[in-house]
Amino acid sequence: MFKNILNHEADYPTNMSEEARDLIDQLIQKDPRDRLGACEADAEIVMKHKWFECIDWEALYQKKLTPPYKPDPAE
Repeated sequence: MFKNILNHEADYPTNMSEEARDLIDQLIQKDPRDRLGACEADAEIVMKHKWFECIDWEALYQKKLTPPYKPDPAE
């Protein structure tokens, strides 16, 4: 698996959005120094990625957002 990571490009489902592909591509760069968020402002840079543009981070921190899915504890 390690050799595959180093020598092959990631394959994505055809229905995956361009923003999702871009985010994943930036997060899985082979050289850790090139990865999205690999700097002092790490989390802030990731949070500003286009994939997360609809997230109200302040509301999330304050637990004011309704989750898109809430598992049934009885299951």
